[in-house]
Amino acid sequence: LRRLPQDPAWLAQYNAEKARIFGPEPKSGNYGETFFHAFREVLARPSLASLADDLAASDSASEAVIMGSALGYQCLFFAAMGIRCVGYEMIVDNMVGVAQATARKHGLDAVLGEAFR
Repeated sequence: LRRLPQDPAWLAQYNAEKARIFGPEPKSGNYGETFFHAFREVLARPSLASLADDLAASDSASEAVIMGSALGYQCLFFAAMGIRCVGYEMIVDNMVGVAQATARKHGLDAVLGEAFR
């Protein structure tokens, strides 16, 4: 997944899909990446640390929800912590499809779907 933002072919497809959804403005619908160390730092904050621990230990249907899940990094990070995650993204072909394939390939319980459903 980390290689895609540097892949010219993927970038061209992503930008075309982004323009169809958000319009031709270059700054509309921007994409950003979250690295695991930054994700862990956020969840280590006292206000979130106990919540993350409780979610990981819970047998309930509790889950994390990511709006604008992009390539699914954050849901994959939650899955790595044993926390079920549902991600929603508006850029379906170049984000959701790739993220779903990655989750399936690694047998992860990450649900990544279209925000338009």
